[in-house]
Amino acid sequence: MGSERAVSEETGTADAGPEPELQPHAEARVQGCGDHYQSLLDGGTKPNLAKQTIARQIGSIMLALWRSGETYDPKRLEATD
Repeated sequence: MGSERAVSEETGTADAGPEPELQPHAEARVQGCGDHYQSLLDGGTKPNLAKQTIARQIGSIMLALWRSGETYDPKRLEATD
């Protein structure tokens, strides 16, 4: 009927499995999020709103990729000088 999930007997929640390893370009982008977060804070944005802003930006990118069927290309996000 539905997909079966492994459920932890201790917590009663679904086991998500092992944490996926980040690819090198993903690690660089995570660092970039930290820089963007700090720049929002330096500009006077409250921490909870800065986190929400970044989450919405990530969500927007993910939705655009899903709708278009494109794969993630880290080169498209590199800053142009």
